[in-house]
Amino acid sequence: MSASVTGCRLFMPRHKSDWTTKKLDRYTKEARGQGFGKDYKPWIEVTDFSSSGRVSRILGWKTNREHHLMSDGEKGLFYISEWSDRVTDIREQFPLLDLDLCFKIAEEMGVDYNTYSKGDAPHVLTSDFMLTVTREGRCIYEARTFKPSKELNNQRTITKLEIEKHYCKRKGICWKIVTEKELPKSLIKNIEWVHSAYQLEDKSEISKENLVELSDALNIQA
Repeated sequence: MSASVTGCRLFMPRHKSDWTTKKLDRYTKEARGQGFGKDYKPWIEVTDFSSSGRVSRILGWKTNREHHLMSDGEKGLFYISEWSDRVTDIREQFPLLDLDLCFKIAEEMGVDYNTYSKGDAPHVLTSDFMLTVTREGRCIYEARTFKPSKELNNQRTITKLEIEKHYCKRKGICWKIVTEKELPKSLIKNIEWVHSAYQLEDKSEISKENLVELSDALNIQA
């Protein structure tokens, strides 16, 4: 099977988004947000919640598992991370499960964390990506979250991002926000094409030599 987009469509929600204790317990029992590489299970999957854009399920090179991406922006950031030699693992929809820390940060910011929950359980915020990155010979974690630039004028969105930023800082994790302005569209399109041709035995129309040449031309560092 080639590493390609296995699903990309406008999302129609199948489940209610009310955050109940029952749902929180189920996610925990399913080990969502746990594991590494092929064994990682994202906190949110494409069938769980509504999305403002197209969702995708893509078989990853680095993990050999299906990645759940909630927008075209996340998909672009995913391809950039896949291409970087420094990134060794990609965990999408990564949950901020230390709820005591989330409540503490919100309290220090003067906001009510419970306002983000529509049900009877505290909401679990997520970072779009938790990357395992090799820098100067050691592995570190880096969190990346995609947001359309137009959403950065929304106070509720800004507050959530501030909680996420401070959470990662206190966990010793480098956190950055990425908008569409930082995503090179042409490069992402080319990486997407190469990604679909990664399994050469399934792609007779491209030679290994041509793919190597294209890979060298697209060589980037995230």
